[in-house]
Amino acid sequence: MMQHILVGLDGSPLAETILPYVSFLARRLGADVTLIHVVHLPEELRQGKHSPAVEQALPEIRSQAQAYLHSVEQHLTEGGIAVRSVVEVGDTASEIRQYARSVQE
Repeated sequence: MMQHILVGLDGSPLAETILPYVSFLARRLGADVTLIHVVHLPEELRQGKHSPAVEQALPEIRSQAQAYLHSVEQHLTEGGIAVRSVVEVGDTASEIRQYARSVQE
């Protein structure tokens, strides 16, 4: 039985179209939900040291992403679903895959 649902959100209305299905499945299966948003950094920035401008911008970008996820989280928790939010920085696919593996262990 499914115990945990990981949902990647990028802040777009298209990505949010999955939320009614997630909500339905989570309630039906009694599963917890984790919302994940990855602040994508191009490979050039990930491999080298971040520029001062990037270093200064990252906390604000992370904060905005967390605020966005929190608003989505509130909507789901009102429906009785256990939800948590995670913001990561890096390559989107790699970060989601790494997070999924970490919660499996």
